Amino acid sequence: SSIKSETCRAYANFRKVGDGTIRRELGCLRAAVNYAVREGVLLIAPALTLPPKPPSRERWLSRNEAAQILWASRSTGKAKYHLPIFILIGLYTGARKEAILSLQWQPNTVGGWVDLENSLIDFNPVGRIASNKRRSRIPIPRRLVTFLKYARRRTSQYVIEYECNS
Repeated sequence: SSIKSETCRAYANFRKVGDGTIRRELGCLRAAVNYAVREGVLLIAPALTLPPKPPSRERWLSRNEAAQILWASRSTGKAKYHLPIFILIGLYTGARKEAILSLQWQPNTVGGWVDLENSLIDFNPVGRIASNKRRSRIPIPRRLVTFLKYARRRTSQYVIEYECNS
């Protein structure tokens, strides 16, 4: 009974974050309320007022900025072994942090895996059904293959390993 347009706007003012974040959080609340209705906990779902959808991102890293980040990552102590490959995988695939960190060299049920023989990265763990929203198996760009082969020589199980044989 407390969910109203007024309380949604008050929540947005209280959070003091971007409209995209508020929209996502209120969208989660809407999903929870709709679930409660389906389960019979609530009789009706109150209408939630979401802020307008923000415009799409128009600013991306330039090639020069990406090169500067990579150069800086190569000179950061122990991180110089795992941080550059993490950045390269992120730049070439657009994958999220957890998807990259859970990549292994063999198929597994925890995270995705890198198939160097066929030049593919499968971001889905074995047994998980792939989502239609995004590709789970992607070809490895030729330039990234070289760096992954170097990483394969240094690491044992995971593609990104902090304390590996360098």
